[in-house]
Amino acid sequence: MEKNEETPHASARRCEAKTRKARPCKNLPVCGRRRCRMHGGMSTGPRTADGLERVRRANWKHGHYSAEAISERRFLHQLLRGSRETLERIREAT
Repeated sequence: MEKNEETPHASARRCEAKTRKARPCKNLPVCGRRRCRMHGGMSTGPRTADGLERVRRANWKHGHYSAEAISERRFLHQLLRGSRETLERIREAT
């Protein structure tokens, strides 16, 4: 093969993503896709309900803002408010 001949690899389609320097990515795309493995060509994300549930559980951090935690804090706040009002009424009666 001569130096001037193009190899099939050299003329192949490239990833269509932009790099951080705003230049086109030089990697080859994943088969059947338009992006390389580093720019999102591999994963299509979870497709089943089971897969979505696993992702949700994997991303769970502490649950501080979950619906259950928020309702519990609201309940405790109401309980404390009621207790304070009861104590005030007792103090006023004595």
